[in-house]
Amino acid sequence: MNLKSRLPEPTRDNPYAQLDWIFNDKASLYSNPGSGQNYASALAFYKRFLRHTHNYSAKLEKDPRFFLAREWDIFALHKVKAWIDATNVAGENGYLTSYTILGTMSSLRQTMAHAYEHSYIEKPVINVFVAGAVRETTSRTAYSLDEYEQIFQVLTPLIKSSRDLLKAYVPTGRGRDPRKVQRADIKRGNRLMGQGWNCWGVNEEGTIVRQEDNLRWYFENVMNCIPLSVAAANLKHLQFFLAAARLHGGVKQLYRNWGVAYSISTDVILPLLVELTSETGLNVESVLTLRRDCFKEAHPLTGLPFLEYTKPRSGGDKELHTSLYDRGQDSLGLKQRQSRIISNSIESILNLTEPLVERAKKDDRNYLFLFEPRFSQSTDPVQRLTVSIVHDWNLKMVKKHNLRADNGQPLSFNLSRFRPTKITELVAQGYDFFDIMAMAGHSSIVTTLSYIDRLKWAGDFHRKIEKALITIKRNKEEYDRRPLPIAITQRGAPGKFIFKAPVCHCKNPYDPPDVVRQSGSYHEGDACSNFNMCLSCHNVLVTEMNLPKLVAYRNEIDRALTNVSEIPRQGELYQRMKMILDQILAPDVLFSNETLEWATELSQLQDYDVLDSFISRSVESR
Repeated sequence: MNLKSRLPEPTRDNPYAQLDWIFNDKASLYSNPGSGQNYASALAFYKRFLRHTHNYSAKLEKDPRFFLAREWDIFALHKVKAWIDATNVAGENGYLTSYTILGTMSSLRQTMAHAYEHSYIEKPVINVFVAGAVRETTSRTAYSLDEYEQIFQVLTPLIKSSRDLLKAYVPTGRGRDPRKVQRADIKRGNRLMGQGWNCWGVNEEGTIVRQEDNLRWYFENVMNCIPLSVAAANLKHLQFFLAAARLHGGVKQLYRNWGVAYSISTDVILPLLVELTSETGLNVESVLTLRRDCFKEAHPLTGLPFLEYTKPRSGGDKELHTSLYDRGQDSLGLKQRQSRIISNSIESILNLTEPLVERAKKDDRNYLFLFEPRFSQSTDPVQRLTVSIVHDWNLKMVKKHNLRADNGQPLSFNLSRFRPTKITELVAQGYDFFDIMAMAGHSSIVTTLSYIDRLKWAGDFHRKIEKALITIKRNKEEYDRRPLPIAITQRGAPGKFIFKAPVCHCKNPYDPPDVVRQSGSYHEGDACSNFNMCLSCHNVLVTEMNLPKLVAYRNEIDRALTNVSEIPRQGELYQRMKMILDQILAPDVLFSNETLEWATELSQLQDYDVLDSFISRSVESR
């Protein structure tokens, strides 16, 4: 069978039929939906390239029908790369980050290779060099504290306004019938104060202003508090809609001022979408694909609340156990648990969008984020939110409220930045490392560790390490000036003896750090036995006698970090311990290279129970 005969014939109406077929054929080899999306994105990009360049072919410019065998020559990738190099500047043809370029060129190269391997083209396409991806924009970085607060200064009243739509409208009894005007005793030319549709009035400063009391009277007594649209009302309430448009910014704005749900538009639902994204730290694709039954009150195994979501690029369906957010809140003194906050946000969205479900397309009815398009002539009366709709709304918010980044430029406001912001916040608050990993839905420890290392608030993480190293160095210098014997009984007095711990020494085990004192397992007057805290404690003392076990301890951490299943739940703490150990065991920092070589040799004889000893009584360091 001639494989080329399987290719569809391109037409004037469908000039890219062969392109669509070959990309779909390549994507069909992958079961992961995320891989399919990569090829779909590469196909869309390649079509855009063709519309701008016609593949640098005069023949294709005259006849847009694209034939693989003719157009994919050995330089097909070079043509694409040349166009990217020439046009990829902000504002022209849509700026591509280095990550996008790398992924797009990879998908194009693999699809062209697929075409050659199956004889759809005669010669292999020559590969091109693409520089490694680097983070050159702020589109995926965490918001700073000032940027975050700036966003929610704008969004908080919008969120409140959206939530207020859930409240039943309570008639106010204000105003009078605007259809009846009393002109008696009113001189010609004078304004009808408080009467008619214009409803003029005087404020406290004596300035004449337009009021909406009479429109509210009409809404309550004639329209029976039902927020009709212009189309639904026909001509019966024409004067009401004309006055609203002429004097009060339109009926939509008027209804919103009154806390009445005229329509669940993007302006109503998007503030709640941003709020939920910031609360959960989910990817934008995951948030937009949440189902209406996504929140469960009790997991079948744990009985705790959780959120079902989809993450195509990381294995599909996942679960976010929202109770993980609550674990760090007891120590933070927060009264309202984060899991309940997330539940309340979802419940508000469900209640607001419930009237839209029946009018949505069958395929969309099970999704959480539905809205009514602004224009009545839209094909579908109810639609799902998409990334492009969110992107356009974000740009509008930046321009309307003059949102600014720390550098004074317009803020890069997008939902993707809430994910690193949330993880950064959890790191800064001292949440358990593996809780963070579980909440982020990361399948690799490397991904989570990279957040700790690169995000904006990671300075706090490194400051803790620096403080611990200063303490270790100061205590060692003090010991070198005045060595003390090791206590062999519990009656040893601090200040006259030093005390042994599993891998180091302690100046005073009866003076533990505050985090140990505040734990429920500690009783005042007891000796501290939380050995996982030693290297960051103010009483830590490292001598040459400790070095062999410290080397063995670091080796065990290195070994454990290569296998997720072997890492204890205090993973973030151990990452910190490893960084401290790297400094302690660096040549000529605290000990000579010769002494460290001696310790390394002896470490081979140590029993490999050091890590277990350190976590035998664990308290997390904040």
